Amino acid sequence: DITNSGYINWRMSFFKDRLSLIGGYRYEEYNEVLANLLTNTSLPAKQGDTNLYRWGVVGNIVPGVNAYFGYSETFNINTAFGYIPSGSQFQSSSYLPNQSHDTYEGGFHISLFDGKLTFQPAYYEVSNTGNTGPGSSSFIPIVLLPNNTDKGFELQITATPMPNLVFVGSVTAAQINNADGTRTQNVANNMANFWTKYSFTDGALKGFGVGVGVLYTGDKLPGAVPSGPLGSVPNRSEEH
Repeated sequence: DITNSGYINWRMSFFKDRLSLIGGYRYEEYNEVLANLLTNTSLPAKQGDTNLYRWGVVGNIVPGVNAYFGYSETFNINTAFGYIPSGSQFQSSSYLPNQSHDTYEGGFHISLFDGKLTFQPAYYEVSNTGNTGPGSSSFIPIVLLPNNTDKGFELQITATPMPNLVFVGSVTAAQINNADGTRTQNVANNMANFWTKYSFTDGALKGFGVGVGVLYTGDKLPGAVPSGPLGSVPNRSEEH
């Protein structure tokens, strides 16, 4: 693979660091060299470039209470072959489109009792394109999924009553919808988890810890896997 990239990050602070503005820019150019393992032949290289931006603001409202809001862009190079359903914004080509994610997030960080108890409520919205999923057979192993928007509310609470004992709990209430407004299939909107860890600080077990946790995942909307003609789906390798 050949990758050329560059980035710039900046930060500006005001009012004795009680207000900070941050931002960044990243440029990446890629050239993925691939091969068909079944026929031992080269495949067309996947080439392209992308521009990614991020910005945010962080403010200290009162001691122990910070607020933030930000935006960021990320992407992943996709070198898979797969089925693109009819009606998609993407046209059939050698490779599936790259994954991209545009994220807005805002929230608070509230610290009490010298940091022994923290609350982190947040609202987020993520626009996703180029997501993929498993296909219906070995002839259609990967399919392009509809664009979707993942938005919702998260709350994480952390308690540290003793230096070697920590409790962490979080809950997520989201709406994950396709571009046409329908609910995304096979994805849970509501999740929660709780875990605790105790670390030994002396004796023969010093340096070790023990933890336990529980995870809740809400109901999912079942859906059929897209199917259709695909053509050649070669096994492949990437040359590095």
